[in-house]
Amino acid sequence: MDDEPTPPRRAWHTDKEWFTLLERITSDELSIRRSRQVRRRWQWAAAATVVLLLGASGIGAIRWRNRRPTIETVTTAPGQRLMVRLVDRSTITLGPASTLRYDRSMRNREITLDGLADFRVEHDADHPFVVHAASADITDVGTEFVVRAYGADSTVHIAVN
Repeated sequence: MDDEPTPPRRAWHTDKEWFTLLERITSDELSIRRSRQVRRRWQWAAAATVVLLLGASGIGAIRWRNRRPTIETVTTAPGQRLMVRLVDRSTITLGPASTLRYDRSMRNREITLDGLADFRVEHDADHPFVVHAASADITDVGTEFVVRAYGADSTVHIAVN
């Protein structure tokens, strides 16, 4: 066993080894910094995307609230009657040769009538139901009534049931 040659001893180059180790450490730190920078960029991009989406949805909500009313016009022929159900659960039976105009969404409960109509209005004290007929404005909070206001008539007739 003593016959085996001993391996040659490696010479120590301390300065060279130290610089090699230092180079590896700084390159690892640089890659860590780069990955952090990339991560930060993605975080900023995600935050900007969220802000843009929230802004766009806010603008959409404002536009939805401020949109123009959808005016519906319903007309009956002579001898015809028609029942109209509103989104607030009120019903209007439109008489012959009559025209009714209203906002389909019923954001404001206002209706314009030229002719004859029977109204069954759902109660809502905070939002009164207004009928504009000829020169009269009839306000109701929840009853049944009939309005006759043809354009040729000089007066508006109202009957409350």
